[in-house]
Amino acid sequence: MINRRIIRTKVLQSLFSYNSQAIDTIDELDKDLKFTFSRIYDLYFFLLLFLIELNEYATERMEKAKNKFLPSEEDLSPSTKFIKNKIIVQLKENKHLQTYLNQRNFTWKKDNDILKDIYDIFIETDEYKNYIISDDNSYAADKNILLFLIQTIMYNSPSLYSALEEESIYWIDNVDTVLLAIVITLERYSIGDDMGKKLLKKFKNKDDEDFAYKLLHLPVLKNDVYTEIIKNNVINWDFERISRIDKIILTMAICELIDFPEIPIKVSLNEYIELSKVYGIPKKSPNFVNGLLDKIVGDLNAKKIIAKKGRGLKEK
Repeated sequence: MINRRIIRTKVLQSLFSYNSQAIDTIDELDKDLKFTFSRIYDLYFFLLLFLIELNEYATERMEKAKNKFLPSEEDLSPSTKFIKNKIIVQLKENKHLQTYLNQRNFTWKKDNDILKDIYDIFIETDEYKNYIISDDNSYAADKNILLFLIQTIMYNSPSLYSALEEESIYWIDNVDTVLLAIVITLERYSIGDDMGKKLLKKFKNKDDEDFAYKLLHLPVLKNDVYTEIIKNNVINWDFERISRIDKIILTMAICELIDFPEIPIKVSLNEYIELSKVYGIPKKSPNFVNGLLDKIVGDLNAKKIIAKKGRGLKEK
């Protein structure tokens, strides 16, 4: 679930804290990164819970409507299609989800405003109304309405993002990615899946987890080596004038170029140029990082320091 783009971003943030002396040792760096990853994984389960509790909120609204002083015919005979959504039922029964949630004691019910806000928007959409009146009671129809809810309503909900930001500072930068992970989770569900259905792992595989901590450690352990490479390739620019964040981005990029032979050069360059766009100085960092990395790659290739493994990995 936590892909390499997220890993690079979180390692960058941890190294920035380390360089700012907010973190003092590699052990503390490890703990900081591990905690960050655990909070992202928490968000995955917290948003899965949102689907369940939104469904429960809909049930409560339906019961309250029936008990109004003067209920309408629609209040007395409402559609229970969303209430009985087959994928929601499977999520409620999923033992992995329930075990994780029980350990964290998560809930959205302490503040029903966000549930109400999302539900009110959801039920006014044409997609929801067509789903409710349709004779299509298939598993696919139930799945499609949930995918619409996530991709269109939740993804574009400022109130949801605000609620998550208030809940944890570790979440706001990762909501889009986690919502995509939930879409993938639901797309993998099928009608025959039981309570033992596997959810997404924190990391796709052990290689990605190892990548994270190697990328965290080497820029600290080999800082002098990587810094010297930057200094040797800076032209008409004082090394000390390079911003702290640009130095870390360049150091991480050099680390990948030299010490991760399985990662293509193009991949590393593209990833760190993108990071410079997000975290560097606007309009300055991307061009600076791009130009300097281009020169560094040429220099390292000329000195045969870059040794990529696999067909095509030496191309820039």
